[in-house]
Amino acid sequence: MNRILLFAVLVAATSVSADVGVGLDRKPSEMIGAVLLNDDGSGIIAIKNVKGKSARMLHLDSAGKVRTVLISDMAVNHVEKLNDGSLFIGGARKRGQEAIYDFRIVRLGNGQYETSWEGSSVFPSGFDVGTDLDVSLDGKRWAMVTEKRKGYRLIVGEVGKSEPLIDYDFTLNTSTAPAVFSESFGVEFVSASSPAVAVMWSGRVHVYSGKKESPLLLSPRHGGGLTFDARRNILWVNGTTVISAFDLATLNETAPDASSGIRPSRVARFDNSTRRIVPLRNGDFMLHRWVGTAAEVARVSGAEPDVPPLRLATLPPRATVAVSPDGSVTMLMKDGPNSDVVTIRRHDVPAAH
Repeated sequence: MNRILLFAVLVAATSVSADVGVGLDRKPSEMIGAVLLNDDGSGIIAIKNVKGKSARMLHLDSAGKVRTVLISDMAVNHVEKLNDGSLFIGGARKRGQEAIYDFRIVRLGNGQYETSWEGSSVFPSGFDVGTDLDVSLDGKRWAMVTEKRKGYRLIVGEVGKSEPLIDYDFTLNTSTAPAVFSESFGVEFVSASSPAVAVMWSGRVHVYSGKKESPLLLSPRHGGGLTFDARRNILWVNGTTVISAFDLATLNETAPDASSGIRPSRVARFDNSTRRIVPLRNGDFMLHRWVGTAAEVARVSGAEPDVPPLRLATLPPRATVAVSPDGSVTMLMKDGPNSDVVTIRRHDVPAAH
């Protein structure tokens, strides 16, 4: 799934409509844990209390009006919206005398969240470092991957059922195991209607169809984060200065290289000043990049990559920014997770390519 788009920046603005400031009423024990930002300027800000293992979920409408919903038992630092309007959230919570990391599917009703599924119902011990979990966009399936020294274990199941659809143990032998293991690791559903998932492990990407056949090996230019664009059916593999696109509609029709797997259908490269690349829904990219000792957020045309990037904003070095899916809205957090006020800024969006 598309992970929360937060990155440190030094940001100044181009032509935009009036900014909307939103006060967070943040207490010293609280910080911003996650942001979900929509293209109309609405969204959710999760204000987490790590010590108290709780959160305030600030629901913003497009005018910046806030409605607060409390979560008393989870310090939320992960929020995604599913197709039916429910939320997939994650965070630390207490269980007895210990703290565990857990995931939930929740829906807002009558001023509070109703939980329809909890990850610890399948994995009572919670989720440790070296483990990642994702939920399909339709909210019907979950996928968990756990890293091992020479591989990983992937389990895919249906929400509400304990018997897995897939339980796959992937291990490389000693002669082919990489000498240095990449920190990039995770799982991503790559279909809204089937148990197909992609696993990023040690610079490799394996795509599982949900059946028993062996996975397809993808060969991105650089391993990094996974982002699935359901609208365009594209799997993006993010590196620091390179981003690779795999067209999932034609994946099974692509002949793999005998030794290195399937190569990307598109590769975009940026210079060494780039610190993060965010793919947008119309094919453009949002960049976080350094300019001298400062930094900026800029938009790059995917159709005309040689056109100079359009600078969008500047802020102090400790600031963070959230970006909406099509890049039409940014949320500027001047003091990063410790911001007391956030600014919602609208930008003109180029036509889809």
